[in-house]
Amino acid sequence: MKKVFLILLFLTYPLAPLLEGENLWAGTTTVYVTADSYVRDGTYGDTNYGTETTFNVKKPGTANNLRRSFLKFKLADYELINNVQLFLYVDFVQDATPDSLWIDVYECSDTTWTETGITWNNQPSLTDSITSFKIVNVDTATWVEINLRSQFHYKNNDYITLALDAKTSGIEQAVGFSSKETAYDAYLKVDTTIYLNTNFKLCVEERNYSGSGGIGQNAGWTHYFDYPQMDTVKTFLHDEDSGNNDSGESVINGHLQFMINCINAGTYNLFVYEYRKNVMIDSLQIDCDQNDQRLRLLAINRLTKNDTLLIAGFDETSVAYRGIYEYTYPDTVAYFKYASKYYNGIGFVPGTDTLYCVSETLDSLEVIDMGTWTRVGIYLLPDAGGNHFRGCTIIDTLIAIGNETEEAVYFLGLRGKQTQRIFHFGNYLHYNGNFQYGVWHIKERIKSRIN
Repeated sequence: MKKVFLILLFLTYPLAPLLEGENLWAGTTTVYVTADSYVRDGTYGDTNYGTETTFNVKKPGTANNLRRSFLKFKLADYELINNVQLFLYVDFVQDATPDSLWIDVYECSDTTWTETGITWNNQPSLTDSITSFKIVNVDTATWVEINLRSQFHYKNNDYITLALDAKTSGIEQAVGFSSKETAYDAYLKVDTTIYLNTNFKLCVEERNYSGSGGIGQNAGWTHYFDYPQMDTVKTFLHDEDSGNNDSGESVINGHLQFMINCINAGTYNLFVYEYRKNVMIDSLQIDCDQNDQRLRLLAINRLTKNDTLLIAGFDETSVAYRGIYEYTYPDTVAYFKYASKYYNGIGFVPGTDTLYCVSETLDSLEVIDMGTWTRVGIYLLPDAGGNHFRGCTIIDTLIAIGNETEEAVYFLGLRGKQTQRIFHFGNYLHYNGNFQYGVWHIKERIKSRIN
């Protein structure tokens, strides 16, 4: 009996390293092929083999005998991927000399091909070889496993295309793998385990909407939580400007904490703190550059590549110029960049020009390319309808979004899908009738620095 020897070759480029921290959400799922076929060159260039029971790989030195295979998988529901293995079932191995075959696995950008339409003459281009494997003396009726990388270059319309092609030409050896027309479909084993970095504090803002405690209806608190355990570290009261600081969203820039005031009461709409000491050092009124009117600020964040702040808001006198503004401290004017609906949270993916905005009124997550200031995606949030979403921050591969109505923070994938965790905030509210008013984070351990 012939034995199976499967050797996994080096990846063309390394897997993305796992993030530090503990494994909170372990998950492995099987994704079966949605389309598979092989194509053949020469006089067979317009022939389709999509209904065959095998897809084949061969690269001999003679014309009309070259065979290459294509597989399509749907990964729409798996945006958080750490590792992928491809499983193929060997149906036959052609007896030939030499008795082995190296096979390259490619990823192709084209995912529009169909199983019953693909041919040699219209096949996708082979662009990125992601790994290779060698089959030696392979018997039939055998599963082989090929380790792929953790992230794919091309995930168009939530699909990926893989191609199998013999590495070297002039070899008569051929291998056939069972297609989805049999009981042995090719499949991916997808690891969606989430590894979380523990060097964060998640910060949740509480507005004293009930007016309890004698501190004013528009005051508020910042609650710091160790992430991802979500045990509370410290809570600070913000009642500056005669109680007209509603403790809105914040961002840290250097040693400074910039906190917005979302209400139109009081004089100031931006407060600046020395965050290590929780001491306010400045308060400002930020105006719109379009008409010099005071802005009602709804969200704030910092660009990762410089000290520029982005704030979301609108001219509170005419409710005009709703959208995103650029702001540099200590100026008193913000500059209009992007027009859209109400924003109650803005977050960035570190190292990119991608901006995520959450809307309280539309129950949606909007994705903006800051290179062109155009919208590139919009996703309806879970439990949409009747909820008020406030606050948005990116932590590792997750986006944390505050849900004012549910008194909770949702941890989602970066397309608003795959609810991974819900942290209920209600037990931490100081008074009944108060609500969560912002979500942000600090990327460092600060437990020992908060007194």
